[in-house]
Amino acid sequence: MHTSAVTNWRGIVGQAQRVLGGEHSDTLTARANLAASHWRAGRTDEAITLLENVVADMTQLLGDQHPDTLTATASLRTWRGRPGPQPN
Repeated sequence: MHTSAVTNWRGIVGQAQRVLGGEHSDTLTARANLAASHWRAGRTDEAITLLENVVADMTQLLGDQHPDTLTATASLRTWRGRPGPQPN
């Protein structure tokens, strides 16, 4: 099921980038959700890399104190400190 979520979020990210642009907050949120789907699927390294990029972009575009940036940063710190779920 998590693999399907990765596929779905990948499509949503692509569509959001085309329609809203890469700098739109909804696109950034979709990218964070894609990273979370990778995490839940047990793809820890990919999830961390994706979320690192999201955090960098959110920091630049929204600022380091924006609630979305803080949430993504907290997730990234958590993910770096422990392994992700194991795929079924």
